Amino acid sequence: TYTWMQPNIGGSGPSPRQGAAVAVAGDCIYIHGGRNNFVCDDLWVVSMGTLLWSEVKTTGRQPAPRHNHIITVTKNCLFVYGGTDELGGSSNALFKLTQLDLVKPGELPPLGPNGLPVRPGWTEIEHELKPNVCRVPIFDRNNVFGAMQVGSPNLGMIAKDDISEEVFWDVYKTCSLFDLAEKELDEASLRPVNAKKMR
Repeated sequence: TYTWMQPNIGGSGPSPRQGAAVAVAGDCIYIHGGRNNFVCDDLWVVSMGTLLWSEVKTTGRQPAPRHNHIITVTKNCLFVYGGTDELGGSSNALFKLTQLDLVKPGELPPLGPNGLPVRPGWTEIEHELKPNVCRVPIFDRNNVFGAMQVGSPNLGMIAKDDISEEVFWDVYKTCSLFDLAEKELDEASLRPVNAKKMR
């Protein structure tokens, strides 16, 4: 018999929000982004073993604030794709956060040789998907990134916002997450940018 319960969870947790992305790995639940009065870009983890919240502090170029996106956790990495940004535009960017095991709810991060905390790091990932307003992305349990969409520029079919109900979802693309390369960014590109440029 399964029984609902609401556990008392300690620590400072995320603010109330909608449209956040959620993933489960082991006894940890990860929550990223979403929106309330603002569009969020923070990442939180709660351990169902210790019942403690922790905000995941990171390094690198993190994803711009977004909601209604997807995330997955696999092989000590967290991946983020898509969503809607602060300006209401659709994001086509894919990001990877490595070394998740550095984060343990309720514990301080380990220190590096310089005495500073060592934190998980973000990188942007290259992929072949062109922007498409009519796409449903998925991460599956076999580390596959897939996308079902209407039309393909390679086939001479371009999807629009005002597609009719008679249009078929006719293109499905997949790839292995760990076959994708990190995006090479110059120094200028690594600086913080607004949501429109990050699409």
